[in-house]
Amino acid sequence: MPTEASTPILIGNIVNYFFDELIHQPDLDFSEVIKDTFRLAPEQFSCMDDKQLTECISKIRTHFNNLRNVVKNELTETGITKEKAYLEPSFYSNEYGLYGRLDLYHYNESDRQSDIVELKSGKLFRSNSYGLNENHYIQTLLYDLIIESVYKGKVKSNNYILYSYLDSQRLKYAPKVRSKQYTASILRNDIVILEHLLAKLDNDKYAFLLDKMNPEDIPSEFTFVKRDSRQYFNAFQGLDALEKIYIRTFLAFISREYILSKTGEHGVHKLNGMASLWLDPIEEKIEKFSILNGLEINRNESAEDIPCLSLSYSEHSALLSKFRKGDICVLYPGKGRSSDVLKHQIFKCTILNIDDTGIEVRLRARQKNHDVFKSNQYWNLESDFLDSSFNQLYYALYDFMIARPEYRKLVFGLKAPQSGEMSIKPETASLSSEQKLLLKKGIEAKDYFLLWGPPGTGKTSVMIRSYVDHYYRNTKDNILLLAYTNRAVDEICETISKVVGDKFIRIGSRYSTGEKYVNSLLRVRTEEIQNRKDLLHLIKNTRIFVSTISSIQGKRELFKLKRFDLTIIDEASQLLEPMLIGLLGRFSKFIMIGDHKQLPAVVTQKESRSKVESEQLQTKIGLTDCRISLFERMYKNCISKEWENAYGALSYQGRMHIDIQNFVSPVFYDGLLKPLTILERLSAVSVFKSRDKIRRMLIKERMIFVNVPVDNSLTSKTNKLEASIVARMVNEWKGIYKENEQNITESSIGVITPFRAQIAMIRSLLTNSEEITIDTVERYQG
Repeated sequence: MPTEASTPILIGNIVNYFFDELIHQPDLDFSEVIKDTFRLAPEQFSCMDDKQLTECISKIRTHFNNLRNVVKNELTETGITKEKAYLEPSFYSNEYGLYGRLDLYHYNESDRQSDIVELKSGKLFRSNSYGLNENHYIQTLLYDLIIESVYKGKVKSNNYILYSYLDSQRLKYAPKVRSKQYTASILRNDIVILEHLLAKLDNDKYAFLLDKMNPEDIPSEFTFVKRDSRQYFNAFQGLDALEKIYIRTFLAFISREYILSKTGEHGVHKLNGMASLWLDPIEEKIEKFSILNGLEINRNESAEDIPCLSLSYSEHSALLSKFRKGDICVLYPGKGRSSDVLKHQIFKCTILNIDDTGIEVRLRARQKNHDVFKSNQYWNLESDFLDSSFNQLYYALYDFMIARPEYRKLVFGLKAPQSGEMSIKPETASLSSEQKLLLKKGIEAKDYFLLWGPPGTGKTSVMIRSYVDHYYRNTKDNILLLAYTNRAVDEICETISKVVGDKFIRIGSRYSTGEKYVNSLLRVRTEEIQNRKDLLHLIKNTRIFVSTISSIQGKRELFKLKRFDLTIIDEASQLLEPMLIGLLGRFSKFIMIGDHKQLPAVVTQKESRSKVESEQLQTKIGLTDCRISLFERMYKNCISKEWENAYGALSYQGRMHIDIQNFVSPVFYDGLLKPLTILERLSAVSVFKSRDKIRRMLIKERMIFVNVPVDNSLTSKTNKLEASIVARMVNEWKGIYKENEQNITESSIGVITPFRAQIAMIRSLLTNSEEITIDTVERYQG
């Protein structure tokens, strides 16, 4: 179940920030950092009343003063120097199946001595014989195991737990006890077994497990665990039989996806998940374009307020990769071995820029100690694997369990959606008669409206703009616009800016946001705000927010500050049910727009495994496969029950040439698609000419299919022959443009391919191709 942004959690995050700052500047004064503290979590501070805020500031002042004393005195007395300390380093251990991110790791190479410092802002509770919270102690011992695994026992390690709230003796020694490490390892294995059992909950044999998780069986000393378990248990027991089957089915589905993200499926053409970091050979990673290797640091600004590293390619580097600006990655010293990631600390980072000369990354934490950067010439960069996205899916199931029963029945299709009459007529002068009708139906729908929009029918550019225009001008409703990808969100921003200008807020990261909309980010808009009143005023008086699904799920506190009346979800057919069911219950009404005949949601497990076994789910709510989007299931359900007030379809398209439509429409859309006759280009004959036979064929034919055999390489995400044919076609088209004395722009030639690795392979076969747009289906969608 989700962890609400409580004051203790907020204080914990602030204390970690104080610790990092004091390591860099031990003489900092509280008055200097308190100004920046508000910017760490402005929404959470704004949820507090005056009394809570005063108490919070008093507590964090105490923590700050204690930490400053520790940094200036206690660390030094223990032999821990700031110059040899690394902040928030991460380590992997495949030997123990553990990952750890330490608060501080101190390493002195001269005597091979290391020190682990784990910072805790909470109070001691039922301290053990060492004067430590047992959970904190075990956590630190597991960190010790990881360090032992990484350095193979060549490094002597001391472990400490730093309790920042204590008035004295804050830095407490945590002695290594091998028997406790063994016990903790057994517990770790038990957790893995439980995760695998969760993945089988859709099997009747294991269906009893959730009913058996009675909080009364939990010992009373585990106060918080007992409290949370009781909430979850009561929520689950409050469901009817069908809802319980639904929760079990999706818990199993999510758990299987989670396991595959860690370990993958072994064998030829299989992926190893996160374990590919050390299982896949370097050569195979290069072939898959999943690594940037042999990088050399040419500028080190890791100690600055914005900690960055600039790395250039060396003669050992594979110049092509699948990485993009905004990707979250891991950076580690590279010695040319697949196991390098297990032998060094790793740095979590975000790509700021990437080009033909190198890459610039932002580290998660500032680093005062540059020894590791100086002592390692070459560095590797690979994709990071985050648990947070899966956690959000688990949280969504809980949110669905505690949602209104009427809402659950609506989503299941067991209750008919209601409609009314429009009180105000929207502006429709520029719309077709079909678009006017669908706009009217969407506005009159009281509960939800599902709009099916095949390619080029104006789902975003026309319909979303029209819905926003109506609700913004004619109501006082607050609107949240959502999409799956950042590119789709940028397109929504482009569309609605024509209606509301810059009077909207975008939720997300500046590194994944189009440059044009960075100033609309909530984080940017709050940079100059110094108090809760101004932030509350900004949030209250902004009626339109735009976000990706994942970004808004990480902003739960926003829903405490603002009530949204309506959400409009674009490209909804790309979203699995758990991505939406917990969220939609927060709104009075939702409009989902998508095309289930286009790109589906991304699922890793085999189709045979995602099939729904429950006959009740199949017959009563139409759930046959967990990989089917909520949009598709609800749309088909509305059709079968003839709820015509709740759904509609666009049929006139203005994107593809009629020769292409003549194939697409009958094969995929049951003949639904029709061209917008006012657009002459949809039936125009190409004006290009050529004396070359192949080029004449390319000019004449709007659709050509080339049958290419499967590539026998180890990865299923690339095909070299296919890439070479694509490159040949691109070069022929470049020749056609040159023959006809036409300039090539970025919108002239586009290449769509399913995987980033294939993008890199196609790029490798093209020369002077900067103006050619090559991207994945997801990014091209719409």
